[in-house]
Amino acid sequence: MGLFRRSKGEAEADASRKVAETELEANDASRGGVYLFFLAMFAAGFLAVLFATFAWVSPLTIAASVVAGFVLATSVRVAPHWERVAILRFGKFNRIAGPGLYCCSRLRSTRPSTWTNAS
Repeated sequence: MGLFRRSKGEAEADASRKVAETELEANDASRGGVYLFFLAMFAAGFLAVLFATFAWVSPLTIAASVVAGFVLATSVRVAPHWERVAILRFGKFNRIAGPGLYCCSRLRSTRPSTWTNAS
């Protein structure tokens, strides 16, 4: 239905399913804020390079602005409050990040998996 809302069918399906004994409540969470943060980081990187090279506007500076926006948006990430993220450096375990902001270098860090915090 929208970026921040679940469809009516999804809400009805959650209401009709039986809640397990270990489950506290149905998950009504949305990742809309995470996507909005990604777009804000992209815009910040894009505009910073575009304004720095505004005197020499050309297709090359526009391309550099897009690349800078993409690098910034994929380097600074956010994990919602119900998730934790395993960070790998060169394929080996480095740390557990989240919830909140964390940074990953595109060349040396990967984010292989995400899981919900059960506690």
